Amino acid sequence: MMASHLSLGAIRFFSASVFCYKAASALYLLIIAVLAIHRGEKRSRPIFYAVAAATCAFIWDCLLPVYEPVIGGWFVEWGSFFIAAAIGYSLWRDVIEGYGNSLIFQEERKQVIRQFSMQTEYSRQVSEAAAENRRLIHDIKHHLRTIDRMASEHGQTEICSFLLQVEEQVAATSGHSHVAFCKNPVVNALIEYYYGMAQTQGTEFQVRLDLPDQMPLTDVELCTVLGNLLDNAVEGCSRQKQGVRRIFIAGETRGNMYFLKIENTYDGLALQEGKTFLSRKGTSDDHGIGLSSVRKIIEGHGGDLDLVPGEKSFLVGITIQM
Repeated sequence: MMASHLSLGAIRFFSASVFCYKAASALYLLIIAVLAIHRGEKRSRPIFYAVAAATCAFIWDCLLPVYEPVIGGWFVEWGSFFIAAAIGYSLWRDVIEGYGNSLIFQEERKQVIRQFSMQTEYSRQVSEAAAENRRLIHDIKHHLRTIDRMASEHGQTEICSFLLQVEEQVAATSGHSHVAFCKNPVVNALIEYYYGMAQTQGTEFQVRLDLPDQMPLTDVELCTVLGNLLDNAVEGCSRQKQGVRRIFIAGETRGNMYFLKIENTYDGLALQEGKTFLSRKGTSDDHGIGLSSVRKIIEGHGGDLDLVPGEKSFLVGITIQM
């Protein structure tokens, strides 16, 4: 647009700038494509071939600056066409692969939900059986004491001694029954699993969890939240070298809000990048996504997730509207 108003020197400078820009672009694209192939990214091969063709076209454009095509376009046009076609092909492959992965994920999600429903029903039956066993043991204790009193009144000391041994055995057996942390059988089974892990590593495990009947989160979402947070809590305690290891879970309803707190002791080292806490489990891409998953679920229901690293304990607070 301004060519008629430019001097010869300005026109030459503009031409040289365009040449340098094209040369730098071609070199940059070629280096990026070569590095991608070196890293083993197979999808980058079409891009590499297209960039190589575009680089050759650019070189020919420099060698034959006055070339006028009779059929087709100029060298730069062909090179640009190859790059655009390669990028379009790569994007098309990514879209197809993403759609395929989405279908696989949906099917796997259906399978997980189906298995989770079966596990929920199984946990409910186990909880009912455990409650029935506790009731039977309680009744048996009363029956044994009644028989013991009747035997002692008739001076049958051998029967009394035998009943005493039986009662001790029943008491020892009842001590191994399942711990009831809450009335939700699925959540109770999850907490019981981490309770066992905590007991194994010598960590105190305290629970005061009151779950309402109309919980905003589904059982799947609630187990995802508690599972990730308890996994981090158990891991944090395992890294603690001094002091008493402790995990505390509390949940209660206040008005139309539900408050959940999980607090655990740790070694005082919390890796943080901005507002994001980094995992110390390793360098795997799967590590560190637990808290982001929890945050997504809580914020999806309009709730708040607060992470408060202290000097000796790490506190996670969740507030969600009922």
